[in-house]
Amino acid sequence: MEAKNKDDVIPKVLVIDDEDDFRGLTVDLLESEGYDVHAAKDGVEGMDLVHKTPFDLVITDIIMPRKEGFEVCQELLALYPDIAIIAMTGASPDYLKQVSYLGVKHTIQKPFEIKKFLSMVRNAIDKNTTYTALAVEDDFASRQYLALLLKKLKIHVLIAETGEAALEMMRDENVDVMLIDIALGAGIDGIELYKRFKIDSRFSETPAIAVTAFARDKGNEIFAAGFDDVLAKPYTPDQLKLSLDKHL
Repeated sequence: MEAKNKDDVIPKVLVIDDEDDFRGLTVDLLESEGYDVHAAKDGVEGMDLVHKTPFDLVITDIIMPRKEGFEVCQELLALYPDIAIIAMTGASPDYLKQVSYLGVKHTIQKPFEIKKFLSMVRNAIDKNTTYTALAVEDDFASRQYLALLLKKLKIHVLIAETGEAALEMMRDENVDVMLIDIALGAGIDGIELYKRFKIDSRFSETPAIAVTAFARDKGNEIFAAGFDDVLAKPYTPDQLKLSLDKHL
């Protein structure tokens, strides 16, 4: 498989990790996917390469000698805001939360599932997307419709069928907006799901739109839970865009 971006240019990826074996395996994996991959053994060496080479994506470990991933991410966000970042660690997941507070949208715990990692790489590199949305919807047709509309708006979408799946997915992701169906069938409903997200400081300020066919009956409860807007089913593309424009 040959990785290409929208201009048919092979994306350049930098892997920064002080563990030689892990760094080598990650480079080999990404090269097998068609990426142009460079490597550095710590943050100092990594940033030296960044200053010389226009990378599309930097994948950095957090705990490293000389210059840690926290510093790398801070410098990248300040000096090279167009470079996508994936932060990773084999230490405490709390480090991933801390780096997400800096503004890093993509984080992953080591060791990771290869499929999940490669999906994150593709999403991070995709320059056609400006925002990332979480869409939680249990109905297949409604889920496909919402995902299609978001993609047409150039919004990258993470899709979950249940509240439980959404909570698991968001352990390693950050989003700019959430669209949550209120009636999710089995398991926790959309209101309870958003309450759980709200107690996580990463998402306490993330705008959330309730999607429901019961807007009149549930309106008070929805806003009391902290949702920023309600999108009543069935909704049109223009109605979705109007709601998103108010909060993005």
